[in-house]
Amino acid sequence: LYRNCDVLRPAVNCVIYQNTLASFGAVLDEITNKVQLVNGAVLRLYTMEGEPVVSPAQLISGSCYVAAHKEKFKKCEYFPPSDFNIISPGVNRKA
Repeated sequence: LYRNCDVLRPAVNCVIYQNTLASFGAVLDEITNKVQLVNGAVLRLYTMEGEPVVSPAQLISGSCYVAAHKEKFKKCEYFPPSDFNIISPGVNRKA
């Protein structure tokens, strides 16, 4: 998951459990908790090509998506998730 046109933040991995997929609102709530937009809750979800996602049935495991508040999709050069060395904030790194 990426923030809409926020190329400075790395992609965030988000696991959506089967019971959450029963409601698109629940999916958006889960994504909101993960990406933490500065302007509010995630109200729109887009594919990387800018197509709106409006149903949990459209989500494909392992795919990347763009999360937005009320704004439309903005085409940006997002870094592939593998380009980042993502370390959980709760993990202690050895010096």
